[in-house]
Amino acid sequence: QYRAPKLQFPWPYGSEIYQAIDTNLAKIQERQAYTTKPLDKLAIFIFANVPDPEIRKDIFELLHITRSQLAITARQIQEMRLDNYACATGAEPAFMLEKEEPTSGYALELGTVTSASTSIIGPETGNSSSRSTEGISSSNQASGSKKGTSASHHLTKSEDGISISDHAPAIETKPIAKKLKASKTSRGSSLAPPRRAKKSSSPLHIPEIKVEIGRYLENSELANCALVCRDWKKTFTQLLYSVVQISGESRTTPSLEALQHNKALITSLSIMNDGVSTAYTRLVLPNLKTLKLHPRGANVGITWEPIAIIHNHSNITSLELSRISTYDNASFWESIASLRHLEELSVRYQMIYRENADDSEEQDEEIHAFWDACSMVKKLNLHSFRFHHKDIRIPLGARNIPGPVIVRTLSNRSFPRLTDLTISQGAMHVTGQAMLIMKCPVLENLEWWVLSGQVKIPDMIRPIQDIILYLDSGKAPKLKCLMLESLPVEDLKFAEFIGALGGRPLEELDVSETLFGRRAFDALRCYVSTLRVLNLHRCPNLTTLDILELLQTPFPHLEVLAVDRIRAQLIDPQSLWACGETLRSLSIEFELEQQLDPSDGSSTALTRTRHDINVTIFHCLGQLHKLKYLRVGYCEDSNEASTPLEIKLSEGLGELAGLKRLEWFSMGLLANSLGPDEIDWIVANWPNLNVIEGLRDIVRKIPRQTVLKRRGIRVI
Repeated sequence: QYRAPKLQFPWPYGSEIYQAIDTNLAKIQERQAYTTKPLDKLAIFIFANVPDPEIRKDIFELLHITRSQLAITARQIQEMRLDNYACATGAEPAFMLEKEEPTSGYALELGTVTSASTSIIGPETGNSSSRSTEGISSSNQASGSKKGTSASHHLTKSEDGISISDHAPAIETKPIAKKLKASKTSRGSSLAPPRRAKKSSSPLHIPEIKVEIGRYLENSELANCALVCRDWKKTFTQLLYSVVQISGESRTTPSLEALQHNKALITSLSIMNDGVSTAYTRLVLPNLKTLKLHPRGANVGITWEPIAIIHNHSNITSLELSRISTYDNASFWESIASLRHLEELSVRYQMIYRENADDSEEQDEEIHAFWDACSMVKKLNLHSFRFHHKDIRIPLGARNIPGPVIVRTLSNRSFPRLTDLTISQGAMHVTGQAMLIMKCPVLENLEWWVLSGQVKIPDMIRPIQDIILYLDSGKAPKLKCLMLESLPVEDLKFAEFIGALGGRPLEELDVSETLFGRRAFDALRCYVSTLRVLNLHRCPNLTTLDILELLQTPFPHLEVLAVDRIRAQLIDPQSLWACGETLRSLSIEFELEQQLDPSDGSSTALTRTRHDINVTIFHCLGQLHKLKYLRVGYCEDSNEASTPLEIKLSEGLGELAGLKRLEWFSMGLLANSLGPDEIDWIVANWPNLNVIEGLRDIVRKIPRQTVLKRRGIRVI
């Protein structure tokens, strides 16, 4: 029986250590199989949540002591056979037979353990039974053997307990001191267990930690790890073959024999070349969940091979198609519609060709089959998807078939399962895009991205008005995420669009590179309490005063914010950025003009120096204590007279010392102002920093590369 020392750690989850220890003890006392899962799970939790390496080391030491002592008990249970071995206790400490260390643990020296009772597991059955050690006696106890000698005993069981007589050879015991030492056996004993080299134990022996580390390794590194030992082979082979890409290149494509041998491990398969061997396309992978067909080069016509691949894997949940053109091949889409477990469908750079420009319904069979396939999924991504006539050349600007075909094939349809819809880069005519959106009654996330220059503002008036009326009538009540990047809609229509959402809990809004302005900004006030993500990057209709008003508005749940074109001279040094109380990610750009315009209406700004403005900016950013990602830049194309913010200690960089949670720092061209002192300050004050973006081009000029490498900070 073992009691862990009540060590105190400045860590809020310390009680979970003792709970895991008690769980292990209870399992042994209840005669269950020895398990280390509670301790392993706790170790993983510590590995992920305790940033301080010293505290983490102390906790691992305690876990290792506990785990090692429990392992001693487990090995005693497993190795003391009734017909071969004897265990005697009393005033002497407990002992263990020599055997390799367990394959998982936390490296540390062991302490002393005293066992008041011993459990025994039979070698064949594995069943455990508890036997008291109080009745153990030995007729030869007084004449114990010395080091290098052995005594002969035979273990018998009686009603009074377990007795030892002089018949069979026994193992000599040796006490456990500060560092546990294995007992030694006589050289001539045939009953002694085989000697094995002890393996050092560390947290890396916990499978879940190896899996987590393996997620960041390249295939070549995973292959090297799989060759280390049997234990690593099992873990890293599974990671190596979980995602397989077949490209037709022998250097990167696994052999057919290797895929056959490890087919049960493959969960994702990508075929990147239409010229791969047909033997690969006939593979049957029982656990495949994700299938990607990406022929390289120009669009290629469908053959029966992709249909066979789909039929062989009816349990896939995600299918991605890219650059596959179909010529009146309804059977291809019918095979996709037959996948009853399919939840995600992505169609990229796809064309459905029609034999001629005839608008008769007889030509609609393949289009109907395509919509049937789309109606089966929960997530649909249409990226640069088009219906195209085969026998006529259509100008680039009019390539999509408008009106009749879309209306005819969609009018009586519904997509009752579709919750996530992405339409981007000219996927159909905008009329068809709007109609598809209005056919999704349970839509939650909409990403609608119109290719810049392809559709003009007048072309969007009717489609956007139809969607506004649709939303205003109460349809799509679960809509909570709108990604409307580059959508050619005026500020007034944006305001009506947002107003039509009514009481829906809008959580994410991306209107970057649009005409989103003051009217839409006022309509957005209704969603202050629900917004988590807001992207207003490159919205020229928003002024600096609008952005500053936004920054001073409390958003109780806002985590991600992107804004730009802030005239730094107008920032009040006494202002409080209330929206930043919950911010985790901020992308912000400033304009710092050399010549101030008196028409700004800020007389105080005219007297402020560049240094004062820099300090003000850093002071405001330093209030955002929960930031994990920070991107600071300036608008390069806004004004020829604008100059970048200087990231220097002399300019107020020290105001950011409170950003202790920062993991990613991006600064673009502003990195040119960094020096060795700034690098040292960043390393010393941001303990969780992992990445500095924008430093790659100048890192060779800074004699602090070793400082960054020692801290494990990547430079990109």
